[in-house]
Amino acid sequence: MLFAGVLMLLISAQLPLLSQSSEIFSKIRNQDFQTEWSEYYQDDVIKISVKYSDCSDPANGIYPEYLLFKVDNKSNQRVHAYWEWSFDYDGKKMSKNESDEELVKVTLEGLESLEASCKNDENKKLRIYVQDKMRITSSALTDFAMVELNVFEL
Repeated sequence: MLFAGVLMLLISAQLPLLSQSSEIFSKIRNQDFQTEWSEYYQDDVIKISVKYSDCSDPANGIYPEYLLFKVDNKSNQRVHAYWEWSFDYDGKKMSKNESDEELVKVTLEGLESLEASCKNDENKKLRIYVQDKMRITSSALTDFAMVELNVFEL
């Protein structure tokens, strides 16, 4: 596909990953925490991995839990990817992204990786809030999916 003078490989999909995400979530609920990176999605160009992280900061009185995501560029070419998150809290469908400005967007150089952390940094869009483990009334993540993943190899 020729776009603006740049040859690009476009992969666009609505990922049917709810069964995978439900499996990951059930492990979290059963306290079978996947604290090491495990594959969430992979194609010829990128690999997306996920892990659970307890990001508690007792000194500041916060106890959030997150699903952290890592995106690996498997090619030697520069890659741009974007998607939206779809998720349910307490069984109610929510949307994290309400505008184009809120799309998760990453650009990776050849063989580069980006990953989320507990820090509130530039990669915070690569994480999903699970719950505050110290608040009984806090909403909890019950399902999630990556929607309309688009990958361009530049």
